[in-house]
Amino acid sequence: IEPPFKPQVTSETDTKYFDQEFTGESVQLTPPERTNTLSLISEEIEQPYFQQFSYHGSATTLADSVNS
Repeated sequence: IEPPFKPQVTSETDTKYFDQEFTGESVQLTPPERTNTLSLISEEIEQPYFQQFSYHGSATTLADSVNS
């Protein structure tokens, strides 16, 4: 399926399609407000559900889609 609009970006940091209202804001690095509830599940509890499961995510980045 061909998307109706495919932005012509020049790099991973090309922000020309974002409004300056957002790109001009100062950056704040803050910790999350609360712990993810999934991280509270112990391995003992989740182990029976995932014994036969493995996952290896791809190393795909925006650069891959810019170059294609």
